[in-house]
Amino acid sequence: MHLCIGQVYAFSVFNLPMTRLIGITHAAADDWKLTQLGWIFSIAILVLGIASALTGSWLDRVGPRKAMLLAAACFGGGFVVASFGIRVHQL
Repeated sequence: MHLCIGQVYAFSVFNLPMTRLIGITHAAADDWKLTQLGWIFSIAILVLGIASALTGSWLDRVGPRKAMLLAAACFGGGFVVASFGIRVHQL
């Protein structure tokens, strides 16, 4: 569960490499700007807060195993969606 929560804070590791996806060693015209990538972090923090607020009582009812299963599914699904977005070069 902590891996899923902490991943959003590790996003800064991906920022610089994502600004050079097309021009690997130097900036290219179609590369994303750092300001464009900043929105990803902002949206992720917003969704993290909203999900915590909405699913807190659900966690108390169903227990940590179901919550971890849901978190892992969302975590893995997010990486699948993100990898597809990078593949087609769409934020």
